[in-house]
Order: sequence, then structure tokens, then C-alpha cells
Amino acid sequence: MPYAPAKHCPKPGHPAYHGRQCPVCADARRKAADARRGSAVQRGYGTDWKALRARLMPPGTLCACGCGKLASHLDHIRPRAQGGTDDPSNLQPLARGCHSRKTAGQDGGFGNRKKGVGGAEFPAKGPEPGGKCCAHTPGKSSYQNPWKVG
Repeated sequence: MPYAPAKHCPKPGHPAYHGRQCPVCADARRKAADARRGSAVQRGYGTDWKALRARLMPPGTLCACGCGKLASHLDHIRPRAQGGTDDPSNLQPLARGCHSRKTAGQDGGFGNRKKGVGGAEFPAKGPEPGGKCCAHTPGKSSYQNPWKVG
């Protein structure tokens, strides 16, 4: 049972809701963003990309940053939007969290300012000699819970 009273969307006909935003409005925004983005094939990730990914990232491939996690994403070091290609020298296998961190740092996501190729933590040349470029120690999370007591 919710503790706060239901909120009401200013648009007529939308139901009362609990949470941060009206679910009808949120769904409409999500659908509009997906329509603007285009499909994976339209963005250049069709059968050729899947074959290249399978060749460069066989099962059991580890993250290129050195964190020791299994890679699940094949990342463009220089993004295609910035003139990067699908050449194997421009691709690196990354774990999901490492790829998200790199992309957010480069593209200015999550309130970060936009950086150059590779981002500050992910240099275009690859991981640092110590194998650390993900801003976390292998096996340990860099997340600090601000609400944790003690």
C-alpha cells in the first residue's frame, strides 16, 4: 500500500499514478525516442555485424579493461558517430557495466560532460599497464551507497 497520495497527470484522461512520472506519458516518450533512433539494422548492426561480433568475441572472452568479467558487448573505441569503423583494431570486448560507464563518459550521459575519443577512464589506446581503466578494482564495485550507515 503506497504511503503518498496518488499524483495526477495534467493531461486529460490519464490515470492517477504513484512514482515519478505518468506511465502513459512515459510510454509515449519511450515510443517516440525508439522511433527516432531506428532499428539495429538501420543503425548498421545487421547480419554482417553479428558475424563480426561472433568472430571477435567467442564465448568466454574477458573484458578488455582487465576487470576479469566476461565481455558481453563489442565496443567501438572510436564511436561510429565520430568517424570510427568496424575494423577489428577499433573494437574491444567489454562487460556490460564497463561499456555503460565508457559510453556515459564519452557521450555525456548521466549528467557527465561530453569527452573526447575513449573518455578519460577509457583511453583510445586500451587499458593502462596495470589493467585498470574502468574506475574500479577487479572484483570490487566502485559504487558507494550514500545511505549506508557505518
